[in-house]
Amino acid sequence: MRRLNPSSLGPNRASNGEPSPLFASRSPLRNLSVLIESDLLEGLKTSTVTPDLILAGLLTDPLVSFYRYADDGPPSDMQAREYGTWAKAYEGWATVEPPEPVMGMRQVTYADADTVASTGIVGDIVEFARDDIRGDVYGELGPKDAGLRREADALAAQVAASIGADIFITNREFLHQGHAAYTRDITVVRPSSALPLVSLYLRAQGRFITFRSPDGRGTFTLNRGSFYWVAARELLPSAWRWFGACVKESGANGDETLIYLGQSVLQRVQRALVARDGVHCLVNRPQNNDIADDILSGLDNIFVLLMGALDAAARVAHTVLKLPLSKGKLRNIGWQNSQWLSLVRGKEPSLADVVADNSPGQHVVTVLRMLRNSVHGEALQPLAVQDSGQRTATLLRLPRTDMAELLAACDALGGRSTWGVEERIPGRMHADPFVLLEQLFPRVIDLLESLIALTPVERLPHVGSSDLPSGPPNDESGFGPFSENNRKSIRWQLGF
Repeated sequence: MRRLNPSSLGPNRASNGEPSPLFASRSPLRNLSVLIESDLLEGLKTSTVTPDLILAGLLTDPLVSFYRYADDGPPSDMQAREYGTWAKAYEGWATVEPPEPVMGMRQVTYADADTVASTGIVGDIVEFARDDIRGDVYGELGPKDAGLRREADALAAQVAASIGADIFITNREFLHQGHAAYTRDITVVRPSSALPLVSLYLRAQGRFITFRSPDGRGTFTLNRGSFYWVAARELLPSAWRWFGACVKESGANGDETLIYLGQSVLQRVQRALVARDGVHCLVNRPQNNDIADDILSGLDNIFVLLMGALDAAARVAHTVLKLPLSKGKLRNIGWQNSQWLSLVRGKEPSLADVVADNSPGQHVVTVLRMLRNSVHGEALQPLAVQDSGQRTATLLRLPRTDMAELLAACDALGGRSTWGVEERIPGRMHADPFVLLEQLFPRVIDLLESLIALTPVERLPHVGSSDLPSGPPNDESGFGPFSENNRKSIRWQLGF
């Protein structure tokens, strides 16, 4: 599974490290506004189904307003369109005029099929960029040409900000340096990171699109439940065989325990994906106490759901391996229980090895378990981060109970900074909720997939390996929910 780039769905990071809200002034009734480099837009329109093609289609959704931009303006053979008797502009473009001689303001005009609008850029920030050599961007061009390139990049960013763009899709390296002066009011992303963001906004508005043609003439959608159900099945490919065995065994022996346990694993992953989207939307909104509470509630929900999925998978393994109950209690079944794992090792060593002592799997279980256990005691607490008196981010304080064990597991999985964990206040550890989530979620999915794949369901009395599905049902039409293109599109849109 491709790891999610934290910049794909999280808030834009300014040079001071604080997030800039993606949907800062976003009303649910107002379109997402996107500015995209003209040459990049044409490059998105591929002949096969790729993330670029899916993005090109989503940009034409009625809930998205997008405009092209180029340093040299529209193509020379494109004619400006008249909007009534008072304005001319290039449909689908944002254009900028040279600075006027007295005040130095640059007029910016942008238009769609129905309307045209005009705004302006004032100040000397564009000229300032010419001499901004931080990071030595474009050094290979020489001082003069590098300065001109930085100036052009800063101008493009100011155009994006002046038209109220939420997202600027560009490969301009200077803007990806994170200098807040140029990108404070916009989220700058590369094409590879734009798809999850645009899709997240549309999903937040109830639009679950699997494919939309770049000309906007054809759209294929699913309802919310189907979209995330396909996602759960796609992220756990071994579950086709595994759950198929649960269904067959339950049907044969008249005991529905296995089918409900297997279904619970998949449903909890499905619901965790829904909750993950909710947290992503919240971290991309202007922060306040209510938003902070909702973020922490969403994380609590995700931790419980993911731990529940692991626990249900353990109970399936317990049944498959015909293990005895420790002290007659179901609650002693779990990948974190050393006594139960010793029983697993006796029947299926490769399965126990996935979560053996000091293994990555054990560390993932430890992080998830410690965070989930906060619902039994000390709740996660928010920390407001401010810049110039304005609240810019919400961090979460990690629970003090078993803190050493939690931090040790994070250290073993790439280090605390990888998990967004830092000591902002002496003696207290805080984490960026987005970074923490996007480190944990894919790792839990990978772990769950490994455990499911290694559970020997063929040993069930009424199951034979030849009878089990190895993947989704065949879909010759290509239009079913589990078609290959649908599954790939949903995976890409979710950032996996």
